Amino acid sequence: MKLERVGRLAALTTTVIFAFTGCGGAGAVTTGAVPQGAMAQSRTHAASSSSGDLLYVGVRTGVFVFTYPKVKPVGKLSVSGAWGLCSDTNGNVFVTLDSGAVVEYAHGGTTPINTLSARGAWSCSWDPSTGNLAVVERPNSIAIFSGATGTAQTYTDASFNEFNYCAYDDKGNLFATGQVNGPYQYALAEFDTGSGSFTTIPLNEKVDFLEDLQWDGKYLAIDDFYETGKIDRVKVSGRSGIIERTTNLGGAEFYGFWTWLQNGTFISPIYTGSHDDKMMDFWSYPSGGNPIKKLRPSDFKSRTIHGIAVSVAPSGARVHR
Repeated sequence: MKLERVGRLAALTTTVIFAFTGCGGAGAVTTGAVPQGAMAQSRTHAASSSSGDLLYVGVRTGVFVFTYPKVKPVGKLSVSGAWGLCSDTNGNVFVTLDSGAVVEYAHGGTTPINTLSARGAWSCSWDPSTGNLAVVERPNSIAIFSGATGTAQTYTDASFNEFNYCAYDDKGNLFATGQVNGPYQYALAEFDTGSGSFTTIPLNEKVDFLEDLQWDGKYLAIDDFYETGKIDRVKVSGRSGIIERTTNLGGAEFYGFWTWLQNGTFISPIYTGSHDDKMMDFWSYPSGGNPIKKLRPSDFKSRTIHGIAVSVAPSGARVHR
């Protein structure tokens, strides 16, 4: 696989290197778990050859990679059928695929360091308190990988027709959104680790759409922005949820899909009129308002955007830019 050094990053103390694959793509992702020794070696190598935070954006034909927060293109991961993305505190990035695999890349790496199996893999969230990885499996199950490795324990809830997105809070509590009682009826659920079951969490206000969700440090930030541009900031207490704050995002009608919240910046694809999310905007969070940055359709070669994740550079590899 040919590697090219990106000119914009060549002046950095340690340079991020990616394989530029173009539209056709080269270097297919291999399936099957990587041995633990090889995984550790790959993690070490990738961390030592990378610098600066990176933004990963999934499309059907691969994962585009940008510097962050300047959002300058640096390359593309050649992986087919990417859906949801998430990352851990070491900068490792997990990509769910329509093949049912979840592939893990070290920060700045171009070769998977691990492959997990999750039937109907859709979206994911990593728990900083335990190192566990939760993966939503379509239609209505969630797979939890202990330490983000090995074989998952899978949990279902018959009251949900479909789980869509999941997120851990800072205490390791896992929450999920999905559809119940037919189409377009959405609900929030919390997973009980002890019983292995889900509890539906009713909200104090009627919400039309509950989509992607993230922990913002104080609340669950739940996207309710189909044609509204609204994020509900929810405090969960016991078996109920209270919408204590609302962030309004201006500038577009929204379709949902995956979003990302990173240190006061909210990132989301925007709906352009045909359900093809070919643009992506950035807003200040929690203040909202108009976008502070936009990515053009040409940045993704007019492909529909799926998962988004920011990979924070490992300690010792960070370069401020």
